[in-house]
Amino acid sequence: GSASISWDPTLGLSVMITGLAIEVNLENVEIPGFTGDDEFIFAFSGRTGGATQTVLLDNVEVGTGATDRYRFAVTGSNNGSNLEFRWNSSAEEAYTIVSTTDPEANPGSATWTPVPGLETIVATPPENVETTVKPADPQRFYRLLAGPIPPLFFDDFESGPGDWTTGFDDPTGNTVWQLGAPTAGSGPIGGADGSANVFTTNLAEYFPNADAWLRTPVIDLGVPGLAAATLTFEQFRDTDGVAETGVVRVLRAVGLEQLGPDLPIDLNALDLDWMTESIALPAEALGESVIIEFRFTSDATSDPYSGWSLDNIEVTAG
Repeated sequence: GSASISWDPTLGLSVMITGLAIEVNLENVEIPGFTGDDEFIFAFSGRTGGATQTVLLDNVEVGTGATDRYRFAVTGSNNGSNLEFRWNSSAEEAYTIVSTTDPEANPGSATWTPVPGLETIVATPPENVETTVKPADPQRFYRLLAGPIPPLFFDDFESGPGDWTTGFDDPTGNTVWQLGAPTAGSGPIGGADGSANVFTTNLAEYFPNADAWLRTPVIDLGVPGLAAATLTFEQFRDTDGVAETGVVRVLRAVGLEQLGPDLPIDLNALDLDWMTESIALPAEALGESVIIEFRFTSDATSDPYSGWSLDNIEVTAG
């Protein structure tokens, strides 16, 4: 791994250490009472395992001025026909490489153009390596942009149903997933965080013998370097607490073949407020374009409850 440590009298301390079981990624941390001067030295110490392993240091560099903690480097490859980009990376970040032919006219990186295929790159700590075909421009300048990992998918339903689909596999279809503000006599009266819209098993009470499903739009899990994905959502469970069931399934977008096992949700719990649920998506779904299905079933008894309500559906890397 690599380590980059910098201190600025105005911004404070920044540290990025990769290659460890737990990475270190701190930026602009204030150190009260510290003043950098010649009274300080650099000291390296470490303990690994049972203190029987060797810790090696190489390429130690000390300098003044701004420090690039990513050590972003651009070099030629494949006999000069390609460009290779290398940088120190952290699992907590995603990266985009941008470029311009005129940095004086475009001093802010926000105006630079992303390199095709090198946007929202998943980290492969401790280092990322990417290549692209060398452009024909006589000169071109590149920068690395780092930021929080954006979700692979998110919907809070405030813009309407979009490409969500609903259906049922019971004889009557009396219970279906509906979008809006719940009106049942129990359960939620609005969305999580006071929002207007949720998907719920009937806006009023659900009926007996229901078998209703709700499916997301297509979600791309074929992101290069994606090693894991997590589904997170807000839910409000309001059933008789006896025999209603909830299941999450991951389906291949083409053909709707199920990928991995059923992911059960305990609907016997009675929520008094919106609760957050997180589920690791099955490994079989990685590398695929998928649809996530939420399926609700009820028993033969008639109960005055709202059922299963969902809001803020999110899929993230990791």
